[in-house]
Amino acid sequence: MTNPYIGMIDILGFSSMENASTQHGDFFQKKIFESLDRIAFPLQESVTTYHRYGDGYVFEAPSITSAVLSINKFIATALSMNIPLRAVILSGQLTLSHSEHSGLTVSGSGWSELRKHEGALNWMGGLLYLPQHDGSTHEEIEELVSNLNILRPTTHSSFPNPIKSGH
Repeated sequence: MTNPYIGMIDILGFSSMENASTQHGDFFQKKIFESLDRIAFPLQESVTTYHRYGDGYVFEAPSITSAVLSINKFIATALSMNIPLRAVILSGQLTLSHSEHSGLTVSGSGWSELRKHEGALNWMGGLLYLPQHDGSTHEEIEELVSNLNILRPTTHSSFPNPIKSGH
């Protein structure tokens, strides 16, 4: 059996928001997460699991199509609310466990890959990362890219980001 498609979505520039929150209270931060939770709730229908984690969300999806459509809608809706997001989708395994004391814990072979690639994105948008792609979903990916306005088949390595410090 192949690995499911997993993803991570988070707020771009969250640490800047946290710094402002400590100075001015956490009202703004709570409002942002309330808005994001309202976006995430209906998207749960198209993925296997969807959980808020830290400053974002982690999920598993049964197909590239459901993962990409979910991320596309999430990013586009958040952008209309002036909330910049970044996301990564890749193939891998996540293990999610819940505890009343420690909350949600995420582990698994895909977790370190998600964190590595998501942390490297310094621009708003999503990355579909499939380095060992066997070609079996090439047509599905081509159709997704051609039908979604927010996705582009060409990527560039240096998109300036006005939210992150130093840019």
